[in-house]
Formats: sequence, structure tokens, C-alpha cells
Amino acid sequence: MPVLSTPTCRSWKPAQATPEVRSLGIDFEEALVQGARGSILPRQVRPNEDTRFTYTLWPQAGEEDSGFDLLRLAVPGQVEGVAVRVGAQEVAPRVAARGDSLLLALPEKVRDDSVQVEFTTRLFHNATVFALELGDAGRPGVWQSVEAAGRRADVVLVPELASNPRLIGDLRISSGVLTPNGDGINDQMAISLVVFKVEEAAPRVRIYDLAGGLVAELEASSAEALKEFRWAGRDLQGELVEPGIYLPEFGIRSEVNVFVDKEAHVHVTGGTPQTEVVVIRH
Repeated sequence: MPVLSTPTCRSWKPAQATPEVRSLGIDFEEALVQGARGSILPRQVRPNEDTRFTYTLWPQAGEEDSGFDLLRLAVPGQVEGVAVRVGAQEVAPRVAARGDSLLLALPEKVRDDSVQVEFTTRLFHNATVFALELGDAGRPGVWQSVEAAGRRADVVLVPELASNPRLIGDLRISSGVLTPNGDGINDQMAISLVVFKVEEAAPRVRIYDLAGGLVAELEASSAEALKEFRWAGRDLQGELVEPGIYLPEFGIRSEVNVFVDKEAHVHVTGGTPQTEVVVIRH
């Protein structure tokens, strides 16, 4: 074995460098308005039901404030029927969906007029926050947050979800009979379901035979709360399954739900996967 020898056995320490800050710069942007408060109505809704919401904005501008012509509203999902009023006048903004936000470009700048935004959407989670930000098309990257006009004035509650331990609802199956023979009729089975209360849910659909053997596992084709699955009668190896009766199981990989009741008691419950029968015929 080779041996490394040194003329001396002095101990050593690694060199230490102390960082030095020579300069510090801070970019400061003037506010678009002196202040802005907002509120959403209604404040309580039912889950998975089309609801017409109205968000009202009350800006406060000074003489030198530039105002705003962009609104960025956090929304829980797909939004329809957007209508905007500035003061008492209805305007026609450019509307765009950007991830989990609704971007509204107003035709003119607003300084101190109230703004109302009406839209229709569905809620799948309790205590959903509708946060609004103001922007200026001439000042990219500058956004001013809107404060709630009152305590939780930008929060919508879904009381039914707080007392219901179920995580999956509105389950629909296109057909109870699957005939994957290529004739274009019932060649695939479409499954849709809604996931409640779980922000980053990973719902699953597993297909079992009557002996309890796992036949297939399906992945959702949608990232929204409404999940969609399709099965073409093929097993895990991609082969067509034999004619017979199969059981699809619906569940969420984290089958645990935590909620607090009106008496401030904490409950932890587990959800039972739902199962229905599907008949396979070739």
C-alpha cells in the first residue's frame, strides 16, 4: 500500500473567507393608488354548483397617482360570464386565463372609481380566497395588492364541505357496458369525478376483476378539480381483458381528511373508496 509522507506534521485549517457587501441597491416603485379595498359576494355557497360572484373594488387615489388598467384575480378554476363595471358604466375588458388567475385588461385607466367584476364559477374547497391585484400595462411587473374591505371579506365559505368527510363526489360513468371491439360504440369507458377539499389531490381509478386482482390503473387527464379518466378495456400490459365483470375503484391516495367543527373540535376521518360494476363484452 503506498504511503504519503510529509516533512512535517503541522496541523492546518482551511482558509476562511468573509463575504463583504460593498453596495446595496433597492428599486422603489410608486404605488398605483394610495390604497385599495375589496370584497366578494356571496360569502357562502354550495360545493360544485355554478355560482354567480361579484367582486367589488374600492380604490383610493391621490392627485399624483397613475391609476391602474389591469386586474389580476385569483380564481379556483374555470370562469365563465365575466362582466365588468367601472362606476355605473359597463366596460368590455380583454379577458385571459393565466394559470390560477383571471387577467382583465380595462379599456381605460381607473383611479378612484369603484370596479365590479361579475363571474360564474364553482368551488370545491372551503375558505377559498379571492385575492385581487392591480397593475399598469405601461409598468410591467408592478402589481399592487388589494386589501380585504373587512374581516375575511375576500373569503368564500362552503359549509357543507366542513361537515362532510367525503373527498370524492359527482361520480359519473359513461356506460356500464364496455365493448372494445373497434366499432366505435362503447369502445371506451369515460369516468369523471370531483375532488373536494384537497388542493393537490392525486385521485386514482383502479380496475379489478372479481377475484380481486388488479387489472388496470388509470391516470386523470385533467388537472382541474373535475377529473376525467378513460379505460379501453386493456390490462396493465396493454392487452384486452377477457369478457366478464370488472370493478372500478375510486379513491384518493391520501385517504385522510382533517376538519374543525363549530365547537373547535378537530376530526380526522378516512374516506372509503367507491366501487361500481362494469361489464366487459367483446
